Amino acid sequence: MNWHHYVLGCVAVCGFAGCNPQGAGPAAIAASTPAGGAAHMVSFQKDVKPILDVHCSDCHLSGKKKGGYSLDSHVSAIEAGAKGARIVAGSSASSNLIQRVQGADGVKRMPPKGEMLSAADVAIIAGWIDQGASLE
Repeated sequence: MNWHHYVLGCVAVCGFAGCNPQGAGPAAIAASTPAGGAAHMVSFQKDVKPILDVHCSDCHLSGKKKGGYSLDSHVSAIEAGAKGARIVAGSSASSNLIQRVQGADGVKRMPPKGEMLSAADVAIIAGWIDQGASLE
């Protein structure tokens, strides 16, 4: 399965499953994996970091730590904060970062201004977390 089909599958499943139209959850990622097939391994450097660079740079990159959270390094991205685990390796559903970029009820939406991340971008980040949130 190539990357293009993986992302389209995530987006399609999200639409058909009736999940939040602003973001795909872990169920969309799991459902987009073909039976008997392996999911595309999401790379932090190639797939996730470019999304973070576009959507998070004003507050959480280049030495900026708004809310005490920095995405400057893999280590700082996965550190737990005062409000709990931002990224729970292996569980995007338990990761505060996913709840925030999806605009889940009861949490501050990220980014707080402007457009939310696309369902495809959320699916990529959730897939990376579900696959263990490794550096590569």
